[in-house]
Amino acid sequence: MLNTIVTTDRKNHSDSIRLAELAAVQLDIQRVNRNREPIEELRKQYGVDNVLIAKGGAYTLDTPDG
Repeated sequence: MLNTIVTTDRKNHSDSIRLAELAAVQLDIQRVNRNREPIEELRKQYGVDNVLIAKGGAYTLDTPDG
């Protein structure tokens, strides 16, 4: 099991939401609404180490190591 969630950038554009939903299904991970929360806050709230961020047609993986 991946210790990861997927979300969007802070602006929540519709294309980023679709991209996040696609990743959630393909990777079998939870997609969460960002609501402008900092990544560190999402990590704590959902008890995960990694946050996959969908933005501008691409993904960025934010890990505890940067």
